Amino acid sequence: MGLGLRLSGLKDSPQKGHYAAFAAGTGILVFLDLVAAIAHSIFKPECSLFGPDFKLTIYAQFRSEKEAIGLELMKAVAKAAPKIFELHLTFSPAKYRVNIKE
Repeated sequence: MGLGLRLSGLKDSPQKGHYAAFAAGTGILVFLDLVAAIAHSIFKPECSLFGPDFKLTIYAQFRSEKEAIGLELMKAVAKAAPKIFELHLTFSPAKYRVNIKE
């Protein structure tokens, strides 16, 4: 898990600090490994890569709730571990969307 974020070698030095990520649409994909690692740490604290002073806040925007990628995972982790993970969501109303026609 987390090969793209290089999370596999962090067991000896747990991460600390407050991190903020901003993403829209498919841009959220690069952060889902990190959210999944946080979820894993909830169920197996002894395997956690995160120290007690770690927190991730994600600000994400999607066209609609239906089109949101990883929404169920992020909402579940935010609910289960609010001290570690905070989620701020916005959805674009159709009147503000730009449709590019070829």
